Amino acid sequence: KQWYQRRVRGGWREGNLAKVSKNTRKVSFRDEEEEMLPPPDNSPCTVASSLLNDLIEICFHVSQANLIISQHAAQIRCLPRFRAWERSLVKLAALQIETIESFEWNQQISFWSNVHNMLVLHGLILSYHQPSGKDEVLEAWSKGFRYDIAGRTLTPFLIEHGILRAFLWGGSTSSSLQYVPTNSATKEKGTLDLSPLGGARLGLLQVEPRILFILSRGTPACPPIRVYKPENLEEQLIDAARYYFSKVCFANTSKKELWVPKMAWYYLKDFGGKEELLKMASAALLIDMESWDLLFNDHELGWGMYYLIEPP
Repeated sequence: KQWYQRRVRGGWREGNLAKVSKNTRKVSFRDEEEEMLPPPDNSPCTVASSLLNDLIEICFHVSQANLIISQHAAQIRCLPRFRAWERSLVKLAALQIETIESFEWNQQISFWSNVHNMLVLHGLILSYHQPSGKDEVLEAWSKGFRYDIAGRTLTPFLIEHGILRAFLWGGSTSSSLQYVPTNSATKEKGTLDLSPLGGARLGLLQVEPRILFILSRGTPACPPIRVYKPENLEEQLIDAARYYFSKVCFANTSKKELWVPKMAWYYLKDFGGKEELLKMASAALLIDMESWDLLFNDHELGWGMYYLIEPP
C-alpha cells in the first residue's frame, strides 16, 4: 500500500490509496473522503490552561510526589522538554488584549488564576536562590518574576491584587491598600503600581473572595496548583474551598477555634469580615461555627520547600 498526504486548509487529507497486486501487477485507486482536523483552539483560556497543564506534566515527569524545589528544580531546568515549553510562552505575548478585556466572569478567573500559578511555579523552578522570609517572597512576586501577556508585563502580585481583586482600587492607576501584604521594615500600607496594565480593562470588578483558595504562592500554606477551566469553574471553586478549610486551615473543635493562614487576613474585606469567612468555612466543613474564634497563622509567608501540584 502506498499513501500520500497533502495539506488542505491547515489540516491533512488522506488522498488516493494505491493498491498494488504482486501477482497481476494491476494498480487500482479509490478516493478517500476528505477528513479535516478541527482548527486549533487558540483562545486565551485554552492557551493558559494548556501551558499550565504541560508544565505540571513536566514536573511530574521528574517527581511523582510533592515537588521538592531544592532537589528537583535544577533537573527540571535541564530537560529539553522544559526548554521547549519556555519557548512556547510566546503564545501568551501573542494574545489580543481586546479578547481578554471581553472576558466573562468565569473566563477572567480561570485565565488569570492559571497564568498566576504558572508564573509562580515557573519562577520557583528558575530560582537559583530560594527566597526566605516574607520580604524576599514579596520582592520575588512583585518584581522578580513576570510574563509578557498581550503586550503587558505582569507579575504574580499584580495579577492577584491588581486584576483579580480590582474592586479594591476601582480603576485608579495606583493605590495604597490596607489589604495587600506589606514590607515588614517600612510598616507602610501595601503599594500597588497599576501602570503596567496600560489602561486596559482587565480587572475583575466583581468581588470573588474564593480566589484565595485557588492561588498558589510557593509557601507551605497554599492550595495545590490545578488547571481551572471556565466551563466548570463553580464546581472547582466549591471543591477548592473544601480543600482549603480541611487541609490548609486547622479547626480546633474543642476550643472552637479556626486557624487560617495570615494571607486570609488580607482577604477579609473580600469576604465581608470574619463572620462571613467563618460562615464559608462552616458550609465547607459542615460544622456549626457560629460562636467560633477566627485566628491567623503567620507561618505561610516563609518560602515553601514543598510545592503542592495536583497530578495531571
